[in-house]
Amino acid sequence: MSRSRNECPTGRLALPWALAGVLAAAGCSKSPASPDPAAHTYLGDWQGTVVSEAIGTGTIRLTVAREIAGGSAVQISGTFSMTFVAPGFDVSGTFSGSEGRTRDVLGIFFDRSTVPCPGEPGGRADRAIAATLNVDAGRISGTYIAAGCPGGTIDATKK
Repeated sequence: MSRSRNECPTGRLALPWALAGVLAAAGCSKSPASPDPAAHTYLGDWQGTVVSEAIGTGTIRLTVAREIAGGSAVQISGTFSMTFVAPGFDVSGTFSGSEGRTRDVLGIFFDRSTVPCPGEPGGRADRAIAATLNVDAGRISGTYIAAGCPGGTIDATKK
């Protein structure tokens, strides 16, 4: 889906400055643009594995409901869920993201969620989650961080 005016993604997250670089690398454009036919199409369901450094393996589902192509990047948004064996760490919410300039990296910012955080009281904390994922023929994979708590990896394929 394209618009006559593209906008940079905005969100409710208070993101650490280190994470802001992912969006800055993706770039934003205020001028009209047509979709690039060589660009990836992210719309739809993505499913796979999420591995937390603190609590182990779980499953992840991303549903990309919106895709805006223009300028130097494709911007996406949708819903997500992560399910773990460890009780109390299943999360769901919304996310937004953008491709990098080379179109082979996708930066995603998830809603603040309760994450395992051994250094915090009770071993948990409410944190922003951000992922930098490599894009390769219907597969996204890479690492995520949880703002000062242990992160992990994500590996998902388009269904």
